Amino acid sequence: KLTREQVYAMIKDVTFGRVYAVDFHLLPFVPLTKENSVLALAPFCSLSSNWEDNVLRCLSRRDSDLYSSNTLTKEDEMRRPLIALTSGTRLISGPHKLTKPTPDIDLLVQDLQAKILIICELKWSRKPNGHRERQQRDAEVLKGFSQIEAIQRFIESHPRYLYERGYIAWELSRFERIHYCVVARDHIVESPAGAAPIYGYDDFAAQLAKGANTAGLLKYMEDLEWLPREGAEFSVRFERHQVGSVAIESEIYYPAPGPLAIYRQA
Repeated sequence: KLTREQVYAMIKDVTFGRVYAVDFHLLPFVPLTKENSVLALAPFCSLSSNWEDNVLRCLSRRDSDLYSSNTLTKEDEMRRPLIALTSGTRLISGPHKLTKPTPDIDLLVQDLQAKILIICELKWSRKPNGHRERQQRDAEVLKGFSQIEAIQRFIESHPRYLYERGYIAWELSRFERIHYCVVARDHIVESPAGAAPIYGYDDFAAQLAKGANTAGLLKYMEDLEWLPREGAEFSVRFERHQVGSVAIESEIYYPAPGPLAIYRQA
């Protein structure tokens, strides 16, 4: 049997000291009184983003100044694991400065054997909470398309710029394919018409880690084979939950085998 102090300590750990009516994916507790003296625990919900991003979301509400300083390092945190995948004739580097006001290049992937150059704009925008935040997160990711477009215009107008500064091993003319893209983590949107494609960060990194076939990587990402498929990776059920006289009906996403799969495996 747990003591009162142990229960309070556990709740403090999982709520970061305060309880907010945010969403069940982030905080599974619902305050039932103004003083937060009575909490309801929501049924199982899968995390809607990476665990470290959920920690940042809690931090953004508890200490906004500290959260702001942490978000400045997010782009570099995305880039470091990708650069670490450099091997053989595939070189991964960044960031690379361009002439202002053109944005910097976040990441370059050079495959000297396949003669492919990939130029990436990286975006890490935390999962939205509610419609208003979704609009803000969408805008953050959509900005990446205008940035990669500006980078492409600059490079096409200054074809020797990257080579002369040692950013790439060859002049652009030696590459058989130059590919521009946006790579987003945790929140993704549909590419605007005529814009560069957008890829999920985790799947892009996984494909880089798998092997040296850069042409195959691009085909896999462009064919959208990395997107989860209903019936294969997940299923959706419209469910109703009721407490007293209050009922909520919503679409619930489950792993493909269904909500009880984990128990059947056990």
